[in-house]
Amino acid sequence: MSAESSIQPSSIVHEFVSLCEEGTSTPDVFDFAQRQPQATPQQLAAIVMCDVRSRHMRGKPIRVEEYLTRISSLNEERDLRSQVIVYDLQLAIQHQRFSENSSIDSYLSRFPDVEEVASLVNQSRPAPSDEVARHFGSPSASSLDETVIKPRGDDDLEATVCADPGEYSQTWPQQELVLEFLRSSTNGGEVSLISIGECPLFRSLPKFICERIDEQLKAVHFQPGDHLMEQAGPGNSLMMISSGVVEISAEDEHGVHHFIARAGRGEVIGEMALLADEPRSANVVAVSPVEVKVLAAETFHRLAREFPSLSVVLTQLVAQRLGGLGRDVLAGKILGGYRIKRRLGRGGMAIVYEANAIDNDDRVALKMMNHRLVYDEKALKLFQTEADIIEAFNHPNIVGMQSRFEAFHTYFIVMQFCDGFSLEEILKKHGPISEDEFRKIIGQTASALAYAHERGVIHRDIKPANVMLNRDGSIRLMDFGLAKPVEDADRSKRTEAVVGTIRYMPPEQLDGAQPTREIDYFALGCTAYKLLTGKPLYAESTREGMRRRHEKDELPGLGELVPDLSPETAAPFENIFRHDPKQRKLDLLALAEWAAPLTPAWLSECDAEDDFDQDCTVAL
Repeated sequence: MSAESSIQPSSIVHEFVSLCEEGTSTPDVFDFAQRQPQATPQQLAAIVMCDVRSRHMRGKPIRVEEYLTRISSLNEERDLRSQVIVYDLQLAIQHQRFSENSSIDSYLSRFPDVEEVASLVNQSRPAPSDEVARHFGSPSASSLDETVIKPRGDDDLEATVCADPGEYSQTWPQQELVLEFLRSSTNGGEVSLISIGECPLFRSLPKFICERIDEQLKAVHFQPGDHLMEQAGPGNSLMMISSGVVEISAEDEHGVHHFIARAGRGEVIGEMALLADEPRSANVVAVSPVEVKVLAAETFHRLAREFPSLSVVLTQLVAQRLGGLGRDVLAGKILGGYRIKRRLGRGGMAIVYEANAIDNDDRVALKMMNHRLVYDEKALKLFQTEADIIEAFNHPNIVGMQSRFEAFHTYFIVMQFCDGFSLEEILKKHGPISEDEFRKIIGQTASALAYAHERGVIHRDIKPANVMLNRDGSIRLMDFGLAKPVEDADRSKRTEAVVGTIRYMPPEQLDGAQPTREIDYFALGCTAYKLLTGKPLYAESTREGMRRRHEKDELPGLGELVPDLSPETAAPFENIFRHDPKQRKLDLLALAEWAAPLTPAWLSECDAEDDFDQDCTVAL
């Protein structure tokens, strides 16, 4: 037996994956590959894709050409080369890793022969992180200013998005699928999956459940070009790919074809139509000879009633599918009386869609709870709490809610559309705001916050990204996803999970103390400083760094920090940065007297900025 034939199919790959997961820095992939002369091109491609993902996660990617040049065997098989290039572009778009020398458009000129590159580039505008910030202020991996913190080991739902690569603690949900796919793309030696328990998605299920499912599976074979599933066809089965590769695509209402993804050995298809009892949302076509294991819909539902964990596993897969790169499979569907037009943004808890009401064509924003969380009681409570809060509110400076409904095996909140952009965008593209316009903005924001406080609700995440400026000159406070009723805080005796945005947190919030109105006061003060200067008050981006900063010193009032500010404007913020919340005073009702529509000339100047999307009406 040759040395190469004695190697386990993915032992080399798993060794490299272990190095990536154990270390605080990415191992040298080129040195590792050089020490593996027996590795196949498929194994090297898997190693490179793991390295690509690890580097993007840590914020230190390299150009994909370096992989192709230094590991020349990647160029021996065109499909593997394309997969590595497309995977790098997908992660670059996801994490917004672009520069002047490596822009998203540069991929078109660098790789004109890779069809999927053009598809991804065209479908990636507007950037997901910008949309997310506009629509519900959720965190972006590229933004130090938009961070939601969760202590390591804490299973609460406020998921971590750490700006500091050293703090990064997110798992690799696609890791096994990458390895399995690359194994399925070999020209020879492929072994078909025998049990559903070999599929990465189902490995968490007990063995006896997998055996029960295996008893019901039927093997079906397809040749290249055959349709495994057709868009708008009946969702009458679930398929697990045993061997081969398929292409997933969808056609929009105009008949335009959209590439979505490729899938291979060990991946599951057809789960969304099955869970939602809806027609197929995409076409699935065999690229190579394919064998699948088919589970009939009626059998699936019977097993899911018997073993609820089966539904949990599939909803986690749906969570990965929806809101990703490329065309969203919900586009064009009618849910709850609304036709979904496009995906606007995705965050840890929700995906936001633009939609139109069927009965009157009103434009709305649909906030859909991430399928990953539908079985998480804490997550569901938080999502429903947000809906309860904004449903009960009726204030001109707070985003309005129209209704809520259940569909597609999850929950939706229907909110009003707003025509404008966030204050964070204004600052990035227009710079500091004049004192006159500042007073009008703060006045409207304070009016909204006072209204919420009067009704016993603490926002917990006040910042420029969560304040929308409409083109009519009005301000709307948005994203009550972390808001908490005061009575809940008063009843709770335990330490709170640390949630919010680090640079806007007072000491007690960083320590997990029970939330009070003074938390919002401090954050509003930080927001005021950034509006006036264009810079964050604190440079720190980690929880420990912010703690050390607070321990080091206590900042003076806003007037000393912004010397050019008039005494009348500075006076209300004299004690806003006090560490002791009892000494942190702010009269929101007095500030609300500053409220007024923004000056039309200033709005026109902001709206004329070339970087704004003139055709995009922004939803909250």
